[in-house]
Amino acid sequence: MEVQGVERRSFYRVDAVARLACRRIDPAGEDAARLRVRARHVPTEIDGALDEARIAPEERAALRLLERIAFGLDRLGARLDEIAHRGDPGAYPVFGEPRILSLSGSGFSGELGLRCEPGALVEICLDLLEPRLPLIHALASLVRHEIAEGKDVSALSFEEIMEVDRERIVQFAIRTQSLSLRERSGEER
Repeated sequence: MEVQGVERRSFYRVDAVARLACRRIDPAGEDAARLRVRARHVPTEIDGALDEARIAPEERAALRLLERIAFGLDRLGARLDEIAHRGDPGAYPVFGEPRILSLSGSGFSGELGLRCEPGALVEICLDLLEPRLPLIHALASLVRHEIAEGKDVSALSFEEIMEVDRERIVQFAIRTQSLSLRERSGEER
């Protein structure tokens, strides 16, 4: 569907266990936050930029292993930063405990403990706890915040996210949904 020259896309929404680091962005810092999202971006797969026909299968496997090592080092670096800045309220990222998020390529929601008004910009770092995925950095706006039945639920929509990271989330959602369907069909037998 084409709307005003922009492709509109529907995304699968899945419940996922993830860790999240976030901080509110003042309007004056919005441009700098957008640049940080782009700077912290992890490129696409290593072999995506190479000519597949010229790479032997063993080399392709080695490249995928190197990619996983790079993603692991990225996670380790984030953990070391977190430990080094523990107790410093201005530090970023500081991950919370794993929590359940309702996640899609357009945003996420859950019990996030955010105390800001709708429309506020939030810089996030999302750890989907999957070794084959890097940490995902994005800028999101708070769409909804409500307290109901003892739950403090916030919903955010991605404002600035690299397309490859959005696609990683979409592929993660598809894999999660597929696994869930396989598990359910196994239970029904």
